[in-house]
Amino acid sequence: MKELKLNTNTNFIKLIAIITMTIDHIGAVFYPNIILFRIIGRIAFPLFVYSMMIGYFNTHNLKKYILRLFIIGAISQIPYSLLFESNTPNIMFTLIAVLIYYYTLDKKKWWIMPFLVVIPFCLHFEYDTIYLFLVPIFYYCRSNCLLMSILMTLFYLNFISNGVTVFGFVIFYSILSIPFIIIKTNFNIKINKYLFYFYYPFHIIVLLIIKNLI
Repeated sequence: MKELKLNTNTNFIKLIAIITMTIDHIGAVFYPNIILFRIIGRIAFPLFVYSMMIGYFNTHNLKKYILRLFIIGAISQIPYSLLFESNTPNIMFTLIAVLIYYYTLDKKKWWIMPFLVVIPFCLHFEYDTIYLFLVPIFYYCRSNCLLMSILMTLFYLNFISNGVTVFGFVIFYSILSIPFIIIKTNFNIKINKYLFYFYYPFHIIVLLIIKNLI
């Protein structure tokens, strides 16, 4: 494996990811007209995708890793659908595809690629197109901070290159995640790894309860 020259402080990165994700979900549910919530929320997904790469390289059992994500996704799906009034799969299923994508690139199992394109697209996974580009950017540029930053910025510039739209304007701010990825941090944050798994359904359920009470 190439030397990883990016930030490996995954506890810190995941903490930023779940905070910005929560802000995004609060905005989507309670303050849909305040765009700042959605802008801040765009930081989360690239951080999750990047963290999955480190998780892939560090895991001792890929199948169990995938199974944990699937269980959390399954637990979260009904409250997720009720909260966002959507029938699309929640983000955990996208992260499963992300993990398999890293495996595909690392082991050169190219026969898997069509499934990583067709299944997420047909089932309308969240970020079904974006993850297809982010994963190889992180994987192949993991030893080159500058190249990773340039490619990631160019990729997100594509969303506003054909004229400014609300979606393109908001999604572009995903580049705010770059400093968290390239700047090495040494914060000694000790967090049980299972907290990151169970926080997702927990915060979805809490927001759903609040939504039904107001």
